[in-house]
Amino acid sequence: MEDFEPAQKIEIELVRPKFILGEPIPLKITYTNISQATISFEQPDKSRSTYLNIVHLEGDSQQMRLGKVLTKRVDEETDRYVPEKVEEISLAPKQTYECEVDLSARFATILPPGNYTFQIQDNYDDDNPVFSNEVTATFNFTTESVPRLMNITGDISDEDFRRRWAADWLKQLKVDFRPQFAVADDPDSIKEGCLTATKVELDKFRSWWATSQHIEKTRMMIHSINDSCFLIKEEENEDENE
Repeated sequence: MEDFEPAQKIEIELVRPKFILGEPIPLKITYTNISQATISFEQPDKSRSTYLNIVHLEGDSQQMRLGKVLTKRVDEETDRYVPEKVEEISLAPKQTYECEVDLSARFATILPPGNYTFQIQDNYDDDNPVFSNEVTATFNFTTESVPRLMNITGDISDEDFRRRWAADWLKQLKVDFRPQFAVADDPDSIKEGCLTATKVELDKFRSWWATSQHIEKTRMMIHSINDSCFLIKEEENEDENE
């Protein structure tokens, strides 16, 4: 069997090696045609054939599709799940195609504080997957994360899963923080009530944070929450050695 030589080179890049929870984490993806002929492939950031391989050095490894599955409401009782609309990209020799994926917006719930390695895997040709280079990054939960997480929790234009994710991190600091989130099938009255309740809870949280952020106990709590995520793998290794 002959060795496979990919027609495209995939390169990925992060703007820096360290990020805090709640801020955008843009991953730049560049495809370059390194063959002598025109090539075609699906738009990487929307394709269900393009994967992000995630190695969490303190936890598990995961493989996630970049392309989303969207919920389309057919009628009052029926939802249909459809993939994102994806375009086919054509590149002449030496041409490049660039796109960007915000890892925080797309995968926030599976990226807690920790050290990570990321790699793109393109399975457009199932028999001959193409891999990018690897990039590493460290994510931390810090005092600077808190205002960002408050903004996400209250941003009704953001996706529900991310608003709930942000609220869960805030609850670790203030256990009586109780925002409310409606689901798609709820009547408008329920949705409006949840929005009002969440705004009230965020106002109380902001008042609390205005003074508590300067207290050493609060800062130590944030450090402890963050550090516990980095200790997961270490504790597992200790258990295995006992």
